[in-house]
Amino acid sequence: TIAPNARAGTRLSARAQVTADTLSEPVNTNEAILVVLGALELDGITKSVRDGDGDGRYTAGEFVTYQVVIPNPNNRDVAGVRFVDELPVFLDIVQVFSATGENRSRLDENYVEFAEMSVPGGPDGGTTVTIVARIHDEEELLSDGVGPGGINGLAIDNIARVTAAGNEVES
Repeated sequence: TIAPNARAGTRLSARAQVTADTLSEPVNTNEAILVVLGALELDGITKSVRDGDGDGRYTAGEFVTYQVVIPNPNNRDVAGVRFVDELPVFLDIVQVFSATGENRSRLDENYVEFAEMSVPGGPDGGTTVTIVARIHDEEELLSDGVGPGGINGLAIDNIARVTAAGNEVES
């Protein structure tokens, strides 16, 4: 077992001894040396949004799909990744999905979180988080405090955050 606080570059060595009824005396193995690798970072996450009917316009009452791509070009998986996205009050989250991680989302608070994600590495490595939400209809937008003249052209902005190895990257 490797201690969780082992520093990157630490060399660990071990020998084993094999015993068996058919051996007259124990046999020592060669020394095995293990070098502790450092934590990997992620960068370059991208977030895209599609409107529900595909016409390129986002209208009151329409469904939208956010996709956040978390690439991992490293040659090994990155574990312990955390994804957080807090969506604006003008949206109601309908569904969230990630192929990895523990879903800690609170949809009634427009809060999406996946903890302890393991992002696969390699040239095609990475994972995607998908969020489906509904834009409030006109009545709900007025109730949210959007003036009648502000419904068309209402900007709905938000930023997703991914944390790996203590470093946070925003979309």
